[in-house]
Amino acid sequence: MKGSKMTAFQYAIPAGCLALLMSSTGALAQVTAQQVWDDWKGYLSVYGEDGVTIGSETYANGVLTVSDLAFSMTQEGMTVGGGMDLITLTEQADGSVLVAMPDTYPITVTGTDSDGMSIDLAMTLNQAGSTFNVSGAPGNMTYVVAVPRYELTVDHLMVDGEPGPLDMVVGA
Repeated sequence: MKGSKMTAFQYAIPAGCLALLMSSTGALAQVTAQQVWDDWKGYLSVYGEDGVTIGSETYANGVLTVSDLAFSMTQEGMTVGGGMDLITLTEQADGSVLVAMPDTYPITVTGTDSDGMSIDLAMTLNQAGSTFNVSGAPGNMTYVVAVPRYELTVDHLMVDGEPGPLDMVVGA
């Protein structure tokens, strides 16, 4: 009986160590700021080849700074656009990347809808206090997003040249 307990214990230690190593493998993986930004640019491709412009991308001391990002997409007579003046992606000691975006940024919708009415809509997206942390590995990134308040405010609405009948704030 004593020998069987010892044998089981001897096998349990290496198995436990192996399980510990395998469970921590994800924490050992890491992404760089450039890899995260490249991933984002892949998502931005939904706006088409000419739908996204970037003023500049600079990297220094583990921080990738993207300035003057603008996006625009036209579909079925309507154009959706917006922009962010500054995005920073900062590499963390644990191999993750902390992304900082503006607290607010504008979004516009203009054009003519399917009923022939002209639309001119200006909104502001407010995500003050949000944090975005990206970890994992290229091709398998995990995003942990904390948004204390996400709010979309209609700043201006014109329908066929007349003020629209809408005054709205949507938040969560």
